[in-house]
Amino acid sequence: MVSRTSLAPPRKSSIPGGSRPSLAPPRKSSVGPGLDSSRLSSAGSRKSTMGLPRASIRSDTRNVSDKAFVKKNAGLLIKYLMDERFPHQINPKQFHQGPSAKEFGLIIEFMYQKYDPNFKLTKLEDDTPTILNNIRYPFAISKRSFTSVTPHSWPPMLAALAWFAELLIADEISSQSGVDVYVEDEERNDGTDMLFDMLARSYTSYMAGADEETPEYFTDIMANALEERHGHVRDDLNHCQAVYDELQTEYALLQQSATRIPELQSSKNHHLADIAKFKSYMASLQARVDQLQAQHDEYEQEWTSRLEELTAAQQDKVQIEEVLHKQTANNVDGERIQKERALLEEGLAGAALSKEGIDRSIWDQEMAISKKMEEVEKKAQHYNHTSRRLLVAPSSAKYANGVNLTITSTTSSAHIKSVVIPALHTTKLSFVEKESASSGQLVALEQEAKARDEQMAEIKCDLDILETQLRKSQASLTRGVDRFESEVSEKRAQIESVVEDTVRIQELGACNLGKSNRSMGELTQLAEEVKIQQEAERETLHRTILGLMDALAQHKEHINGQMADLLTHFQEQHHALEQSRKSEKRL
Repeated sequence: MVSRTSLAPPRKSSIPGGSRPSLAPPRKSSVGPGLDSSRLSSAGSRKSTMGLPRASIRSDTRNVSDKAFVKKNAGLLIKYLMDERFPHQINPKQFHQGPSAKEFGLIIEFMYQKYDPNFKLTKLEDDTPTILNNIRYPFAISKRSFTSVTPHSWPPMLAALAWFAELLIADEISSQSGVDVYVEDEERNDGTDMLFDMLARSYTSYMAGADEETPEYFTDIMANALEERHGHVRDDLNHCQAVYDELQTEYALLQQSATRIPELQSSKNHHLADIAKFKSYMASLQARVDQLQAQHDEYEQEWTSRLEELTAAQQDKVQIEEVLHKQTANNVDGERIQKERALLEEGLAGAALSKEGIDRSIWDQEMAISKKMEEVEKKAQHYNHTSRRLLVAPSSAKYANGVNLTITSTTSSAHIKSVVIPALHTTKLSFVEKESASSGQLVALEQEAKARDEQMAEIKCDLDILETQLRKSQASLTRGVDRFESEVSEKRAQIESVVEDTVRIQELGACNLGKSNRSMGELTQLAEEVKIQQEAERETLHRTILGLMDALAQHKEHINGQMADLLTHFQEQHHALEQSRKSEKRL
């Protein structure tokens, strides 16, 4: 996107640097040659640097002196300097405690030269605040801190350098992606610059007396400018939509590739299992190679001894030939030599046959020894597996007592006789003692269970008695209720008879009316008193029975809980004894 010409006379932007993030297509950015006029291409890579006015610079609220924060910033700065090939020596200790003022100047000069390669630091306390202002560092640092770097002033300066390093990294990533996310200051604002330019031009025309520039004229100019701005916005939106579509396509491809992760993980696990099997097979092959190498060494020694015998025999032959050469031969000697030669050849043939038989016997014995060794190795593996199951191997096992009872192909018979067998015997004796103690515990538990059974029988008897009492109480309650109802019925009958008598008396004469009314009132009051008394007795009896039933239910629940606890305890003890007996039987 190309910056457009302002409608107002040129004016100085109120926001230094004049850069903001944009979604416009890529464009070439320029960097000024000087410190004050340079435009930082990454000034918009952080939210705190997006057109931040100087009035917004505030005190740092972060805990920059925190050790973890200092360590994090020092690591970030060291990594950045190493990646960018800082030409001076890097001492990590100085980055945690604070370098000298000269070293600090070299670092900040090296970092700012990423924007202005011709920049040279002249005075640290003057140039450093200017650099921080140009890169839009949002926090204030005292100018006196740059005169001398101390352990107290170093953490804020380290935080500023780490922030600067992050800014440079973001700018590098932005440049590598091929998209320039910055535009000029006039395009950065939200339209207020356009309004101010229009007002300035209108005021200038008014002061100059240019009556031909009417409000409609400025309205048309404003509409054209807004239409141009809307076109740029539409271009930005189209570009964003294209980028979004590309990201969606890439995301769909990544989602499809992610479905193969379980399959690849399973394949990896199979390969790892195969590697473990191959390593085991290689170990067995190596043991076989060592065995064959030992046999080869024995054969080499035998071959050497036979070669020495052959050399001695050849020397004897040479001596005999010399003697024969010196002697004069005749027919008798020739015949005798021929006979001796025939005898020697027969002896040699017999020796060859004997040698073949001996070699065949040696081979058979070696094969038998090899089979025996394989059987011994299998038995040793079975023994080691059983010892691990019984927790007597390795030496750190529960019942090993610090003795290594594992048997390997290199274990000597003396070690087995002097160490392994006595240790196993000791372990067996300890298991026998534990079995005896467990048997005693089992007998005690059985006795305790028997006593508990007796207690449970007694408790059941008590429960039966209580249930009998409850049934009796319920029967008594039922009888009381029936009696109460019968009494109430009788009282009702009496009241009805009294009412009938009263009616009859009223019919007989009005003179006896007052007496009858008094009698009826007394009888009614008597009936009410009897009814109240019966209700009270019935409520008392009902509460008594409910209390007894609650007490019985609580007692029964308590007894059931005790029985369940006893049963669980007995089962646990029985299971432990069974496990102990099985372990002793395996031993």
